[in-house]
Amino acid sequence: TMQLNTTFLLNYPGQGPGYALAAEPRPGDASTFAFIEHYPAVSTVFTRMISNTTLRPLSFDERISTLAFVDADTLFGNNTWDSSLDLHEIGVVPTGLQLVRSDPNIFNGQPRMTSAGGLLYGDGGFSIDPVTRNIVRTYNPAMGGASKAFRADPARDRGYMAFEDSGSVAQLMVFRLSDATLLATVPLPANLASPISLASMGANGVAITTTAGKTVIVQGPDL
Repeated sequence: TMQLNTTFLLNYPGQGPGYALAAEPRPGDASTFAFIEHYPAVSTVFTRMISNTTLRPLSFDERISTLAFVDADTLFGNNTWDSSLDLHEIGVVPTGLQLVRSDPNIFNGQPRMTSAGGLLYGDGGFSIDPVTRNIVRTYNPAMGGASKAFRADPARDRGYMAFEDSGSVAQLMVFRLSDATLLATVPLPANLASPISLASMGANGVAITTTAGKTVIVQGPDL
């Protein structure tokens, strides 16, 4: 219906005003999701699970800012703030969330982490095996500048990077996901400013949001 369904208020006692950093639905369960809540006044971060409208009591309280499910019982969180222990495997249990394992210096400050096809992807353009914690493949535009977002679409064997080159020109780069071959580079109009996120829409192309508050849809045979 594209209409607001349920609103959850973040107002944990004694913490002051809070806001959500990220939320991810549990695979196969449309009524359950994990979310990160941040309370700046006291520098606290909690990651919680909600089922329907019921908050599960056991939370994961390390500082993370992005998360991704690899399956219904395994959630990964990434610390982009203040610790070399930046990748946390978090188990989903009936009462909430509990730490399984932490690993250092894997995502190294990447702003977002996504999961696709059994792998974790960082916005810098690389994939990681969540079992071995090894880098599987890198997607390098080799143009200097800064990558803003990377999204994988295993069904299309494509990886999409919203990228700003060293001349501050925003571009979409399309890679073959299976071997990291660069297939296409699409410059974006200057009035769109810097890309901040993107999403694959399958055969309908790629949607990119920018710092100008705009969304551009890119289509083409290589996408």
